[in-house]
Amino acid sequence: MQPDARAETTKRTAVERAIGGDVDASPLAAGPKDTCVVRDGTVWCWGSMTSAAVVAVPGTSKALSVAVGDGFACMLQDDHHVLCWGGNDHGQLGDGTTLAHKAPTEVKDVGAASIAAGDDFVCAITNASAVVCWGNNVSHQLGRPDLKGSQTALVVDVRDPQDKPDAKPRKVVAHGAHTCALLTSGDLRCWGSGTFAPVRVVGPARGDPSLRYYDEDSEFPDSMASGVSIASLGNAHTCIAIGATLECWGMNDHWQLGTEHKDDPSDPMNQNPSVHQTVKLAPAASTPPLAMAAGLAHQCLLTPAGTVQCWGANDLGQLGDGTSKQRAEPAEVSGVTEALAIAAGANHTCALTKDGTVWCWGDGSLGQLGDGKVSDQPTAHAKPQRVNWSL
Repeated sequence: MQPDARAETTKRTAVERAIGGDVDASPLAAGPKDTCVVRDGTVWCWGSMTSAAVVAVPGTSKALSVAVGDGFACMLQDDHHVLCWGGNDHGQLGDGTTLAHKAPTEVKDVGAASIAAGDDFVCAITNASAVVCWGNNVSHQLGRPDLKGSQTALVVDVRDPQDKPDAKPRKVVAHGAHTCALLTSGDLRCWGSGTFAPVRVVGPARGDPSLRYYDEDSEFPDSMASGVSIASLGNAHTCIAIGATLECWGMNDHWQLGTEHKDDPSDPMNQNPSVHQTVKLAPAASTPPLAMAAGLAHQCLLTPAGTVQCWGANDLGQLGDGTSKQRAEPAEVSGVTEALAIAAGANHTCALTKDGTVWCWGDGSLGQLGDGKVSDQPTAHAKPQRVNWSL
């Protein structure tokens, strides 16, 4: 079943319906090689999982939000149940097995208000304001140093003895093999690991070395900044918004921290995780971004004006500025206005606009841009293109 062409001009999208509710619902998500969006309560996906076709996923008619990993996806329903489908080698579908499922399968014993997916694991904020995770744990991305993984949801203790009594997790974000939880107090708890190099990680119990996962010789800050409103995770970097200020840390090989790489023989990986880099935003950016998204080595933000700005790696057009030029400062994405949500895969980026259009740019070799095209080589698309719903 294909959506009516008039859906392209729908004025009331899933993200608008979710604003003000008790669910943190983002209708757009991307994994390394896939993209999914919630349209009128149904999940549509394209990329490696669908052989590049743009398809409505059967059994997803009650969706509020979606999260995408590497070869699998999960959705949060309007009744707070979580359903997942796709690959399940590490138990990332949360059904107590390692069997892959083409159809959405309910995660056992989880009622959630927020979900996020890494490469092969999922974390959620439950209705009781607890953090639970399931799937692969080889990099401690489940926040449990005693296990290699779990096929069912495990509780992650993100609280610290110094926390205020009413401080609770309100949102969880994940990417690659690391995870962060934002608390209502404005604090941030992170755990897991970057893929290519140690990332600035502090375990769920702040200061507990048993929950840290990095080279012991590396220097990391003892605490994270308070007042965090938004966080986004790349493969080996993290960015946060504190008011209208953006700070990033981790790997900087493609300037994804918002600062140019300075050749340093003592730092061959271009990584200085003990220093938070402040991203240089436009002078007019006096208000916080509405959202952020990070890919393998690029970073994007959604402005209150509905435009999208990106920086970092751009060899495959990930920044959407019409060039292949790597940038250390945010550049505006060409032609995207009235955006309501953004998402980034490994080397591609997408935006959902107010009229229901989804625009994508960057690498489209596996159909993750929604044009139905595949290639055995990475294909660069430096300007946004509309997802083709008729495929």
